[in-house]
Amino acid sequence: MIIEIISHPNSRQEKIMEINPGKFEIWIKQPAVENKANKEIIELLSEYLNVNKSRIKLVRGKTSRYKLFDIITV
Repeated sequence: MIIEIISHPNSRQEKIMEINPGKFEIWIKQPAVENKANKEIIELLSEYLNVNKSRIKLVRGKTSRYKLFDIITV
């Protein structure tokens, strides 16, 4: 399953909002340096979707606010 993410790094809060099915907006506290924001997004998605972190892969948008993640489901 491919999902789209709009990220907001350096936020005061951590929050996930589903805009449409398969499209999320995520606010994270970590800055967008040294891949810290992407790692935190994976952790939040893991908790929100109740899947293991190893099943979430960043497909596109490593340095962009607009990202695509592949969630591997069994």
